[in-house]
Amino acid sequence: MSKLYTYIVTEDTGLAPNPFFQWCTLALATPNHMHARAYSGDWIAGFFHSEKGYRLLFAMEVQIRLSLREYFLHPDFQCKKPVPDGTDEQKCGDNFYSFDNGAWLQHESLYHRGNAHRKKDTRHNPPVFASRKYWYFGKNAVEIPAEFEELIARQGIQVNHASPEKVSAFRAWVNGYKNGMHAYPRDFAETSSDALSIFGKLRQK
Repeated sequence: MSKLYTYIVTEDTGLAPNPFFQWCTLALATPNHMHARAYSGDWIAGFFHSEKGYRLLFAMEVQIRLSLREYFLHPDFQCKKPVPDGTDEQKCGDNFYSFDNGAWLQHESLYHRGNAHRKKDTRHNPPVFASRKYWYFGKNAVEIPAEFEELIARQGIQVNHASPEKVSAFRAWVNGYKNGMHAYPRDFAETSSDALSIFGKLRQK
């Protein structure tokens, strides 16, 4: 049976997950940093907690697993490289680490700039997960039924769920929604003043 990995998303800027260009990619989030052993057919779901309870931000059925090095070079994901003077979606690109001459290079990006982020993001050439089968709700994140709250990791990632039946029911519930991107990211325009001075203010949908 395929596995379900869950975690809490603290910031939803369009970077991690990145839901644009008909691919949901996860390259710079908790499952990547913790080297989640998710492979094709496994699921990853990200939640956040609001005053109204837990909400589902996104879910994806992993179709492709790459190393961070492979991700930078893969022809299908050149669209995920940041374009500073491009569209809002291009500015949020998550494909900006390459490996050359024994060192990681951090290319120009809107987010995760600096050595601290570079070290965390590239440690041990982490996995990158990608899929065209995904549900991304962004600022319209949906409240989940109380019965599924036990599946949500409170810290790090959770994968060893007590009830396989509950995992199957959760997947069936998610499948009740249309695949793809339902809304723009919740924090799409909430960038630092430094980033805004460089790239310009992101427009709201």
